[in-house]
Amino acid sequence: MNPEATESSGSVREAVASNPTTPEDTLRLLGNETTESVGDVRAAVARNLNTSVDVLRTLGNEATESEGYVRATAKSALAARGLT
Repeated sequence: MNPEATESSGSVREAVASNPTTPEDTLRLLGNETTESVGDVRAAVARNLNTSVDVLRTLGNEATESEGYVRATAKSALAARGLT
């Protein structure tokens, strides 16, 4: 097994966050800065076409997301859906 592809490295969680069949409750958990410290994982949630609008809005909000690139990714995803 590739030591870089471990759960602790974030790559496994990022792959799960990118998977279009990942359940909504898992996306919600991986998209929450309180429970997921790796910004790339949260950005992957924002890029997932099956992430709910409320999770995207949370990821795009400065009060609930500290990483600027995650907020920008979420805002782009909302815009692509015709939302702001």
